[in-house]
Amino acid sequence: MTKTDELLRKEFENLIESYKITDSSNEEEIKSFLDKISNWLIENIPKKLYRYRNCSDYNIMSLENDEIWGSSLLNLNDSFEGIPSFDLEKINQDIKELFSKEGIKKYVENIYQFGYPDRYEKMFSPSLKENFNKNLEENLKNKELMIEKLYDFLNNIKNNFIINLNNNLSKLILEIYKNVDIYRSYRKIACFSTTYNSTLMWGHYADGHKGFVVEYDMNEIIEKCTMNCNKESLKNCNKLGLNYLLAPVMYREKSYDGTDYLIQEIMYNILSSIFTSEEIKYFNNDTLFYLKLILNKSKEWEYEKEWRLIANFQLETEQLTPECILKCKPKKVFLGAKMDKINREKIIEICNGKNIEYEEMQINYLSNDYSIETKSYFEKNNKPLIEI
Repeated sequence: MTKTDELLRKEFENLIESYKITDSSNEEEIKSFLDKISNWLIENIPKKLYRYRNCSDYNIMSLENDEIWGSSLLNLNDSFEGIPSFDLEKINQDIKELFSKEGIKKYVENIYQFGYPDRYEKMFSPSLKENFNKNLEENLKNKELMIEKLYDFLNNIKNNFIINLNNNLSKLILEIYKNVDIYRSYRKIACFSTTYNSTLMWGHYADGHKGFVVEYDMNEIIEKCTMNCNKESLKNCNKLGLNYLLAPVMYREKSYDGTDYLIQEIMYNILSSIFTSEEIKYFNNDTLFYLKLILNKSKEWEYEKEWRLIANFQLETEQLTPECILKCKPKKVFLGAKMDKINREKIIEICNGKNIEYEEMQINYLSNDYSIETKSYFEKNNKPLIEI
């Protein structure tokens, strides 16, 4: 059974959210995840993907040269592109619970059963971890006493803790936004759709039907990489196990939740204020966080049915300038219904010279559904206006 577009994107979301590559992930785990997600992508990349283009010189040149150009994420038209949201109410509730007796009791019970939370313990140096474990073993002999000690200790530092957190929270959030911008500035993306006959897309991205749409078969280009990398390279892999990363955009009602990431920054900030740099190191609890951010968009953009080709930028000094990120010969070109004569002749000449099929689009003014299709489609499917 053919998957619906919505189901396919949900499958991908479940898959990419099923695993976090952390600083403690081992090589076998990372390879297993990358193998699973790259297999899924290879299996589900649509046979036909379409790019909506205006008739600028570089778009016509790229068609002639079999080039796919990518733009900086900083230049895209969605103001919320790659921006996370943070549930400050949840953070506030977690902190309130931290200072309550009930919350401390639950925390101690969790430590008793599972040890210190893995994500925080990974920040400790071996010597600090050894001291903590010794104290833990001793304190857990009398859990009630440990709860009372923690309660007294936390409430003694509560006011300073809250003041310090409030002073630093805005800085931490701004730092995350800054890192988002750095990540986005080093990425060039090319946007594709699974449909060539979207009236909105022709209006928004093909110069009000004066441009053109290019059809590609990316299955000819995209393949799995060998993954013969060291652990550090695998951990920071931003291609999800492919030679070129091409993935579906996931559409959601609310912006991507970065609360967990912010909590990690808060904990590192707090621990750094208590211990020395030799005792504490940063622990990344998801190296895919920023990639996940740029693969999520508001549901309002769902009509685009977008797949993204994502590459690191090539030019050292031109981060914001579009550039070629992949060579791939088009399969077909659709000419806009309002394309002017000069551009039409240019593109038809290119298509004839390169043996690329082309078709002209036509707006169906006789329909009540705002449809647009190829002239050949209407010739084949339209009946006479009046039948006797």
